[in-house]
Amino acid sequence: MREAQRDAHIGSFEGQIAHDDLWWSEELYCLFGLEASRFQPTKDRFSDLLHPDDRVEYLDALMGSLETGEAFTREYRAKHADGDWRHFETIATVTFDDAGKPRGLRGTVQDITARKRVERKLLNSEHRFRVLVETAPVCIHEIDLEGRISSMNPAGLAMLGVEHERDVCGMRYLDAMCRLDYENFDLVISDIVMPERDGLEVIMFLRKQHPATNVIAISAPGNGVYLQSARGLGAHRVFRKPFELAEIANAAEELLLEA
Repeated sequence: MREAQRDAHIGSFEGQIAHDDLWWSEELYCLFGLEASRFQPTKDRFSDLLHPDDRVEYLDALMGSLETGEAFTREYRAKHADGDWRHFETIATVTFDDAGKPRGLRGTVQDITARKRVERKLLNSEHRFRVLVETAPVCIHEIDLEGRISSMNPAGLAMLGVEHERDVCGMRYLDAMCRLDYENFDLVISDIVMPERDGLEVIMFLRKQHPATNVIAISAPGNGVYLQSARGLGAHRVFRKPFELAEIANAAEELLLEA
């Protein structure tokens, strides 16, 4: 049990409303960088570990669970013994006495700092990609599984001569692609396998009609041959799904700067 908790960065605890002292597992002390021989966990001492911006909401939610008997789940920041603020998640159930009244809480605490760091990087990446999409001077759009446009950035709308996404959402992708005969695009991001038009055909058409247009081709795992063909036909960058949005954003920025 100890090894499992240590590997998962999870500690357990138990406390009762009528008593100030809390019971912590060995791993829970480790999560906060504390020593059991020097730190006696109490409700107040644990409260002192909570980040000032999270303390009130955490305690209010805790009291709410003890009053209603509902399970308690909360993410929050708390201070580690080394002085760093780390992210934790507490998941607990209410314990009851023989009369059916809430007696206390029993649950686990997990250090989710690493997960929060990844989530923050992902949000930053998504934000960066969204800004690129919205401000790029090129048409960037999405299509659904039926081959119809589901979103398009402002530059694309301008190229098609419309003002709002609702004017193109639902339009067949092939109909929009026909506009390539009349509009010049700086960058095209195309899937290889599409409902109405093969991505390799799109690449060949672009290389013939608009050789200055940069092309990024994407495809699902197992379609390596298609990606190799796409590169051979003139795609400037190829990506195999799944990929990070930042990878596409970086490639698009590089190609547009080179153009």
